Amino acid sequence: MRAEFDYSDLKSDRNWDDLRKDLDRNGESRVLPQLLRTFRECGAVQCLEETAYIDRDFSDAFANFYSTLYRQRPRFCRRIHFFAVDVGPALSAPTKGETARELEAATEHYLGHIVIRPLGHAPVGSAIVSTSHFEKPGTEIAVRSDFRVHVLGAELVVKGVPVTEQDKRTGACAQATIWTAGRHFHNRYAMPWFSITDITEAALTPTDSFLARSLPAGSDYLTDDNMVRALRAMGEFPIFYGSDGETGWDEHPRRKITRYLDSGIPVIVGLRRGEGVGHAVIAVGTRLGGTHAGSSPKYGATTGDRVEHILVHDDQRGVYLPLAVGKQSTSNAAPCGEDRGPDDYTLDDALFLIVPLPNKVFIKAEVAETLARDKVSRVAKNRAQHLRDEHPGLSLEDWAVDPAFYATAANDLVARTYLTLGWKYKRRLMRNMVDEELKNEVSGMQLPRYVWVTEFSLKDDVADTDPCRRRVRSHVLIDATGSGYEDPVLVTHLPGIILAETFDPAEPGSPTRTKLHVLLEDAPYFPKVRGWGDYDTCAVDPAPGPTAANDGDLKAA
Repeated sequence: MRAEFDYSDLKSDRNWDDLRKDLDRNGESRVLPQLLRTFRECGAVQCLEETAYIDRDFSDAFANFYSTLYRQRPRFCRRIHFFAVDVGPALSAPTKGETARELEAATEHYLGHIVIRPLGHAPVGSAIVSTSHFEKPGTEIAVRSDFRVHVLGAELVVKGVPVTEQDKRTGACAQATIWTAGRHFHNRYAMPWFSITDITEAALTPTDSFLARSLPAGSDYLTDDNMVRALRAMGEFPIFYGSDGETGWDEHPRRKITRYLDSGIPVIVGLRRGEGVGHAVIAVGTRLGGTHAGSSPKYGATTGDRVEHILVHDDQRGVYLPLAVGKQSTSNAAPCGEDRGPDDYTLDDALFLIVPLPNKVFIKAEVAETLARDKVSRVAKNRAQHLRDEHPGLSLEDWAVDPAFYATAANDLVARTYLTLGWKYKRRLMRNMVDEELKNEVSGMQLPRYVWVTEFSLKDDVADTDPCRRRVRSHVLIDATGSGYEDPVLVTHLPGIILAETFDPAEPGSPTRTKLHVLLEDAPYFPKVRGWGDYDTCAVDPAPGPTAANDGDLKAA
């Protein structure tokens, strides 16, 4: 069997209208027109089509469901690739080798693709749109990975998050969100591959009376319990957060969502307004507003307070769509430019959140943040004693490292909490502007696989959208495998103070030993930036380096 390839211009309204009619011949898909609009807004000028494309997802759905129907359907799909440059010359090159090389040379202009399955009511099998056209100052697609596609001997790479359209036969919006999370984990971390039918089968075990209200079972909707079962079967360890209805959330859901997105973990958001089944979307990014919304009396100020929109994938509306955190934030501007108009849902309609955590994480994000804030508060109160222990005779007034930090109440320090790998934390720290004493202490530490990091800043330190102009003044490292039975704090850094906890592995259960360092000078440093292993992007001015009182001498390169 041979696949055929053809390319088409997308430079006029008629070109786009013809493509839409060709791909959605029944005119029933809600998401396909939105995806085409997104590709157009992001600069697509040409598309390349693969016919007779064998799609693994639809092959699975065909084998498990569609092949059993009386009315048969084709088993082959079409894959449409979108480019921001003209690839016609590459396709008409004298040799196939030149075609492959020229296509690969256009990978920077590759915007993604749509797989069209032979289902008139739900043609979008999957789609992925490049994140590069969505990330602007204050906007971050936190969940992303490189997807590699192969066409005509060329390898094209697109960074993004996939989306699928519910087909209403093998799955609904719940399965679509789980599929997106699972496909991201499979692509980035080599987790097991699950199709929509695999997800539905996992959710149906055991089948209950709610699922049995539709045929096939689970095709109309899944309950939150079913969704948790499916994620657990996929090798994830989901955490469930829910609104209790009368009193609502213990803290605004955007704060919970932001912590996990900052860890690169997608969050499934269950939405419902009034009575009815509701809807599920999956959070993949954030968009900041102008100022902090103020501190929470329970948890204190966080970077999540500035988030005005959660960016979500919606199997009915499209990709990277802004979901307002409340009714006061109703702007739904598309990141590529045009307004999409108001959306019915906001985070005020959030009924539950499901966070698919990896194994060996036994502390929730908000618990880690509370532990970190309490630790910072205690160390700050005891800094006079710490100073006497390390530098007898030196008064607190003479020491005076970063007085602005110590004059700020613990709940007014802006916290940013995220999960990361122990080796990644160490790698970033070694390349940051932290004091050598801290680097020396951490470099030899054996860290657990997963750690929680909570960074603390003053509000002005994190006001800029440029990460090179943001600053961290303190941070706490917590063992994510820890528990309430043992102190999970591993490293605490406040301006001028370092506390490192160690234990003897030869004596299980023995108390930890604390190593104290009190510095006579200290300075703020860079925050973690997702996707950065170092800070070479940020350059230092020839002027004297930053201090706790004046740390504005660093700029973006």
